[in-house]
Amino acid sequence: MGKNNYESLRKILFQTYPDRVCQKRSLGSNSYTLCNGQGLSIDSNSLLKDCEYILSLKQDTKLRSNTSDGKIFLACKIELDWLLHSPIAKRSRDIFFSEKNYRVCVKERIRYGSLLLKEQESKLENNEFEIALNVFCKAVLADKEKAFDLNEKSNVNFIGRLKTLKSTSCGKDYPDIDQKWLKDTLKSICSIDNLSFDWLQKQGIASVYLNQLSWKLREDFDKLVPERFKVPTGSNIKIDYTQGEQPVLPVKMQEMFGQAKSPSICNGEIILLVHLLSPAGRPMQVTSDIASFWQNGYKSIVGELKGRYPKHFWPDDPANSLPTRKTKSKI
Repeated sequence: MGKNNYESLRKILFQTYPDRVCQKRSLGSNSYTLCNGQGLSIDSNSLLKDCEYILSLKQDTKLRSNTSDGKIFLACKIELDWLLHSPIAKRSRDIFFSEKNYRVCVKERIRYGSLLLKEQESKLENNEFEIALNVFCKAVLADKEKAFDLNEKSNVNFIGRLKTLKSTSCGKDYPDIDQKWLKDTLKSICSIDNLSFDWLQKQGIASVYLNQLSWKLREDFDKLVPERFKVPTGSNIKIDYTQGEQPVLPVKMQEMFGQAKSPSICNGEIILLVHLLSPAGRPMQVTSDIASFWQNGYKSIVGELKGRYPKHFWPDDPANSLPTRKTKSKI
């Protein structure tokens, strides 16, 4: 049979049995997928085992005991171009969220039944933005921790600030970061070019949240749950909002001399848990009642402090002494 006659015969067989099209699963494999999704395998010695597309002419779809596939006994090679131009081939433009790149993607695809013949990435068009935004919102709502990288330290601290504020009467006008807030906010800030987790993470949850507030609420936020607290020496010490329900102020003990009452935030509703540190920055005492500590706890450890850090000033009455960051020789 001549080459042209053989090709003509193959085309006739393809037109006769359009439901017998099989696609190779992977390079080097003798397994195929039928266009209805059924798995089939061909003999490993077959001359067709390296063909990407074949037409199964004789087959047994019953599954073998050692495989999840049926068996192909007779087949012929077919060409991808025939499949692409077949009336059975369906073209689609799919908008989806990529779990690999964490962004909304568009792919133009051609399928023959369950077989994916061809796909290529495309760019979102303006008239597709609403669909793409809904896809993105769904992905963010399903995993907001990953979308905003909420486990990153600065984000954990911000969420702690908001949680602290919301636990007081001062926080009643501040929205929760819930499903409704996320959906409304994403619709407000997203554009066709930034539907990705990477873009959200670069914005930062703090910036995104605060930018949705009125000017007054934003200003009050920084006053009510400040990032830093000014201690008696004038140092602005960062508050740690990640340790639980009570925010922590880690500060060297000498810088708190003269602090008669416990530091607080949220108009006095939240008392800071003070971690008093040694001159070397090591934890010495933890208290949420600084006045009581000066009167009682300090007296029980001042002798040890004088012995361990003799170059530093340890007054007998710390509540009424001047704070310092210096050693005795430099005071």
